[in-house]
Amino acid sequence: MSSTESTSALVEHPTFHRDPLTKLLYGLHAYMGFLFVAPAVFLPRLRDELGLGYGVTAAHIAVSAAGSMVAAALLPRLERAFTRRTLIWCGVAGTAVGELLLTVAHHPAVSIGAMAVIGLSFAPVVAMLAAVLADVHGENRAIAITEGSMFGAGGSVLTPVLVGGIAALVPAVGWRGALAMGAAFGLALPIALRHRTFVDGGTLGEERAASLPKAVHLRSFLLFASVTVEICVTFLGPTYLRDSVGFSQGAAASLSAVFLIAVVAGRAAGSRLSRRVSTPRLLAVSFLVTSVGFTALWATTSQVPAAIGYAVVGLGVANFFPLGLSLVAAAAPDRSGAAISRCMLVSSVAALSGPLALGALADATDIRIAFGIVAVALAAAMAALAMITRPDRAAPVVGTATPR
Repeated sequence: MSSTESTSALVEHPTFHRDPLTKLLYGLHAYMGFLFVAPAVFLPRLRDELGLGYGVTAAHIAVSAAGSMVAAALLPRLERAFTRRTLIWCGVAGTAVGELLLTVAHHPAVSIGAMAVIGLSFAPVVAMLAAVLADVHGENRAIAITEGSMFGAGGSVLTPVLVGGIAALVPAVGWRGALAMGAAFGLALPIALRHRTFVDGGTLGEERAASLPKAVHLRSFLLFASVTVEICVTFLGPTYLRDSVGFSQGAAASLSAVFLIAVVAGRAAGSRLSRRVSTPRLLAVSFLVTSVGFTALWATTSQVPAAIGYAVVGLGVANFFPLGLSLVAAAAPDRSGAAISRCMLVSSVAALSGPLALGALADATDIRIAFGIVAVALAAAMAALAMITRPDRAAPVVGTATPR
């Protein structure tokens, strides 16, 4: 296997340095994390207001994922036609516009359309931020991508806190107005930072001329399965807690905030451990933690064990995407753009198919049975990791760094 990742635990990297560009990218991760979780705050309330079923609710997530899938498929052409700076700022502004449309929606057709705009705009930003971090930090890509994801998770935690706080303190604004205020900030960012430049590597279109290594395919499947777990638990977990475990809407929303705090804690721990532990081994630990938490969440209707299990799942899934993305990118270090484009496409397909399947099965049976999809996806991810880390697939040793 041609790869720069290792299944070994300890290695030695060049010094990792957070330069001004890296700090800006981390800040953008935080804001995009805020925007990413905004629909999760919105959808349970919209479901109550309009009396939507599980299938229609899941369709909002699926349409957003479909938009991301289209954007990911077009990324090679987009990066060939535009600079990364243009793609990043247009994506930030487009995502903000989609969020603003979402806050004024009073019909599912409008809210579903808004989710499509969010998906189309969000994917290029995430892809370009990861591509720039990978190009700037090279062998330290796992550290940089994991830290960026940690800031993204931090921004996610602020969403329910800020939206709920503003809605409670200023009832006239409400949760719709609070979301709109946060989204409007995204329209100002491209103007205020329009002169900032980003690293423009080889275009995705040129990179695709040469086929990606075979190692990318199995690692992409691992990413698909793990993102299925993450997206289903993140967006449909609060609904599961309310309808299957018996929590009130307010309690489920509070537990959603706890879940996101656990994600931040998990990514903070992951960003530290990634300097000393190989990516495959750290991912194996993440799978183990998630399995323990999901068992507690799924195997009982008692509220305390379910709540604890949900928080533990947050700790586990925290690093699924950044570590999976790093594994795929490491399999093609000289074609990071093409590898990350593949990651975005695979992740979008997972985000599209997972919630749709879970929502349809929940409507046909109940949401507890439907959550079995999460268990199957988690088992598939662990099986894929086991295949990747087999001795005959071992890769050269590469190390970690000590940050400045």
